[in-house]
Amino acid sequence: MRKITLVMVALFATFSAYAQTDIFVETCGDAGPSSGTRPSVDSYTGWDNINSGVTYSHTTQNFPDVRSTSQMDSHVWFPANKECDLVISGISTEGYTDLKLSFNVACNKGDQDNSNANKAFLEVNDVAVTIPDVPIPTQNTYVFSGEISIPASTTTKLRFHYTVENNPTNYGYRIDNIKITGTLGGVTRVDATTVLPEAIYAANGNIVVENAKAGETIAVYNATGQMLASKVANQGINTVSVSAKGILIVRAGDKVAKIIQ
Repeated sequence: MRKITLVMVALFATFSAYAQTDIFVETCGDAGPSSGTRPSVDSYTGWDNINSGVTYSHTTQNFPDVRSTSQMDSHVWFPANKECDLVISGISTEGYTDLKLSFNVACNKGDQDNSNANKAFLEVNDVAVTIPDVPIPTQNTYVFSGEISIPASTTTKLRFHYTVENNPTNYGYRIDNIKITGTLGGVTRVDATTVLPEAIYAANGNIVVENAKAGETIAVYNATGQMLASKVANQGINTVSVSAKGILIVRAGDKVAKIIQ
């Protein structure tokens, strides 16, 4: 049965006040090989978010690959003495504020003085962002970057860039568990005069949006504000597969609805 309940102002006052929630998490999957040919970041198919409109690429002649070791699961490897970058594009962060980026980073050479998380250059939507000073004292052991504030945006692009000067001979780096968190807020309350009675509803494990506009983002959240799924809409009818049950919040462009699945 189709069910739709327009979101009331009181709901948004509560929903927008939730604490930080995960928007994007990339663990590099579990398919990175430990030997032989390792896939480049643009040919690897084991990314967690590869089916969510997110793309992975590089812009430099040299490139990082995805691999694992006997003690470290899949991660991105930036080889020593080469300029290379990882670009992650199309991360949907629409409707979120107070965005924080974090990641784990390791070096294949333990060196308190020279191995550091900030040896990577970070760009967010093509603007340089400073990575904190975090020494890496132990070989092939991850340190946490800390939470890095990044600008709010409808979509977010990340670029991790290493140069020859910053990772010289014997200083290869590994990055894993890239995460963006944020606070859901700034969502426009649905206007009953602009949404048809059955424009957004649940049907057979899918969320259906009937009157979507091409290019707008459809996002589905649970009652705690965690994003469950998202996609870029085509004109007209769109479906988003969501297995979660109970109260769901659906945002399609400037339209928002609370549904029960």
